[in-house]
Amino acid sequence: MKKRIISNHMIKNKTSLLAERMNSSPNKPDVILCVLSGGFLFFSDLIKQLTFDFEIEFIKNSTLVNNISLTDKKVLVIEDIFDSGKTVRELNIFLDYKQVK
Repeated sequence: MKKRIISNHMIKNKTSLLAERMNSSPNKPDVILCVLSGGFLFFSDLIKQLTFDFEIEFIKNSTLVNNISLTDKKVLVIEDIFDSGKTVRELNIFLDYKQVK
């Protein structure tokens, strides 16, 4: 059996703290973009605790499509792991192209 490095309780606690910070921040995102499929569970747990209005978009990291309207919007990206940096580089190019804030 694999040893857990971070407990479920700690993850839930940190998710709640992040939601509290986002709820009280004056700089809230207009759109929360979930990179599928790894980021979905965290995304789901986080957005349930947010008390402000926002749009939800989903994107598959291997198929960055152009039918998402993000121009001039503040976007929060939820991704599961930033390992090699390939997905982040592709997302940065995509978001630059979409002219997000």
